[in-house]
Amino acid sequence: MLRPRNLVAASAIALALLGGSSASAAPVFFDDFSQERLELNAPLDNWTVSGGTVDVIGTGFHDYCGDGGPSPDRCVDLDGSTGNAARIESVGPALAAGDYEFSFWARGNKRNLTNDTVVLEVETGVLLPQSITLNGTDGWKKYIYSFSLVAPQTVALVFDHAGGDNIGILIDNVEVNRVPEPASLSLALLAFGSAVAARRRR
Repeated sequence: MLRPRNLVAASAIALALLGGSSASAAPVFFDDFSQERLELNAPLDNWTVSGGTVDVIGTGFHDYCGDGGPSPDRCVDLDGSTGNAARIESVGPALAAGDYEFSFWARGNKRNLTNDTVVLEVETGVLLPQSITLNGTDGWKKYIYSFSLVAPQTVALVFDHAGGDNIGILIDNVEVNRVPEPASLSLALLAFGSAVAARRRR
């Protein structure tokens, strides 16, 4: 008979295998804008900016990225300094078929009490349209959306900001992560079953 402490040990093996697959997986897309130059009406290395402008702000330069943000050194103001907010569209990523999570951090403009809205899309053949509206005083929050691909393809992550008062929603740490496949769970359960069987044979 499997004693409780041995059952716990076997369970730990299974959980370690299950958790390890996701914990060790690197994002398939990640941008914290740390490579960008602090600049008004800035270009972005990994994004196409159209229909308006964005500002790259951060430490020592219109410093509104702190107060609990994920990386206070840099963030992007989606309503630049030309009176016309922009649409930014990522360059890639190329993804295999499977399930994914698209996440980012956002906060209100931090400079007045007006509401700002940004429309989000993951262009996967079938758009994943969402929108968030934030008051200027709203703090940093992480947003997570799920999507699936039935075949490999290159997708585009889109932030389309509405507004034109030169102060908009701030974003940071945009990423896409692959959701572990059910096979990972099967592997963990197999390891658990093997540990139980081995113990019973002793």
